[in-house]
Amino acid sequence: MGRSLADGSAAGIIGAVEAAARVRMDLEVGIREARSGLRLAEFTTGDVMLREGDAPDAALFLLTGSVRVFRISPGGDLIVLAHRRANDLLGELGVLDGDQRSGWALALEPTTAIAIVRAEFLRRMQSDAAFANAVALQLCLRVREASERAFALAAMPVAARLAAELLRTALNGPRGEPSRIPLLPAVTDLAARINTTRESASKTLNRWLAAGVLERRGGGLVIRRPDQLSAALES
Repeated sequence: MGRSLADGSAAGIIGAVEAAARVRMDLEVGIREARSGLRLAEFTTGDVMLREGDAPDAALFLLTGSVRVFRISPGGDLIVLAHRRANDLLGELGVLDGDQRSGWALALEPTTAIAIVRAEFLRRMQSDAAFANAVALQLCLRVREASERAFALAAMPVAARLAAELLRTALNGPRGEPSRIPLLPAVTDLAARINTTRESASKTLNRWLAAGVLERRGGGLVIRRPDQLSAALES
């Protein structure tokens, strides 16, 4: 029997997560070894880290915290594009092509980052093969992530799409601790991300909460049974 569409998407998502870990490690080594053109940037919860339309003066390498990347539609709706976490790059596209920022980035919790000014970033892209390779791989990973997400929206059932979104945005906890989503988006926002109704997203979330797969903690979620979410990807 051939693999189902959901099986293929699940494999793609798992592969993307594994690749992300390798890329982040390469980036962390390359950036921490740099000595010039860097500065430490600190943000509190709710701070705007990048603003749509601004000049791309620096890229940010996240050390701690989590960040929501989004755009605002002409009608005023907030459209979430991604969530970034420690060891992710932020704002690198604008730094590479020189175009103005295409979206916003908001700190979801206290966040620290290394700001790499554009001149230093471009210099390292030209002179440091390992750094350039890690950046290129991360950009490829972003394209793959977008492709997988587009496929999921078209081919997977609601529970599988929601599971994929929760796993994609979850942060790994300390050793032995479950993964978490520090600040859960409004159900309306979450439903919009996976192209479903608020009612369908809420029903699935509540079912997983009742079953102990998820647990509310503060304004976020703790994923108690990631195996159950992974199983939903294959349903």
